[in-house]
Amino acid sequence: MNKYLMIFFLMFLAVACDAKGSEEPDVLLTPPAILVEASRQNCPSIEAEVGMTIAWENVDTVSLPIKIEFLDENGKVTDTGLSVIDPETVFSTQFYEAGTCYVYCTDNPDTHATITVK
Repeated sequence: MNKYLMIFFLMFLAVACDAKGSEEPDVLLTPPAILVEASRQNCPSIEAEVGMTIAWENVDTVSLPIKIEFLDENGKVTDTGLSVIDPETVFSTQFYEAGTCYVYCTDNPDTHATITVK
């Protein structure tokens, strides 16, 4: 094998292996964005601006259901979104309208955080 080809291959392999151990999330977040660490014990409330992306990184050891309920001005649920994220992965969504949402990081319907988009 060509000496330069071998060096290139070894450099590529080293970079690829390092990327697997990286602590950076796999999702590329462009500003304005908020990255939230989520677990069964931690599902924080968030304030954001219209157009922002919010990403939840699962720092737990189990998969988490990230459920978002969109509310109207009277507090009635108008739409619901659900994504299940595995440990050490990230789910993100962009918020295009002002309003309030509930976000659940567990299956417990009594525990939720609030997303306030201004």
